[in-house]
Amino acid sequence: MSLIDLKKDLKNKKAYYGFNKTIKSIKTGKCKRVYAAQTYHRKKEIEDICRIMGVKLILLDENNKDIGIICKKRFSIGVIYFE
Repeated sequence: MSLIDLKKDLKNKKAYYGFNKTIKSIKTGKCKRVYAAQTYHRKKEIEDICRIMGVKLILLDENNKDIGIICKKRFSIGVIYFE
């Protein structure tokens, strides 16, 4: 189900990538939803910050490379968020 949500968000909203951008967006309250790849090495940090700030975190079953392919990027993506 979460992969379907990610594809829907990619189609309808602007996606932002990267740990630092995600953390900054969560802290400023702009971020509504965060997706993290299964193999993302900083997943625990994202989980903690999202829990504290009350942002919805969706953990995907796909790895970083697969998320990059789904997002039609030529690089792997560990974390992606939408405003």
